[in-house]
Amino acid sequence: MENKKLSKWKRIDWKRAHDNLKAMQANLYKALKEQNQAECKLIINSILTSFSARAIAVKNVISNKGKNTAGVDNIIFSNDEQKYFMIDKLKNIRKGYKASPIKRVWVPKTNNK
Repeated sequence: MENKKLSKWKRIDWKRAHDNLKAMQANLYKALKEQNQAECKLIINSILTSFSARAIAVKNVISNKGKNTAGVDNIIFSNDEQKYFMIDKLKNIRKGYKASPIKRVWVPKTNNK
């Protein structure tokens, strides 16, 4: 009952997500060691599209030192719904993804250059 009141973000089983990702990475290492290119491609695609990898990626971004600083996209994740939305948004990252240009920010120097 109490589990339904929690947001989707808080219901994520992080230990299971880490274990799943670790297993996929171990399989990738094994395929690389055996020089099995086809297997490597399959495993890489499964890592990129797996919920575990996407959830851990979002968690790493929002838990680092610069978590309160907006990136190029001017987005700061302030609540659990936004965090979970980003996991879903990353699901289709391989389809038609095009990186946006880097934003240049000039930092004023003490010598006015």
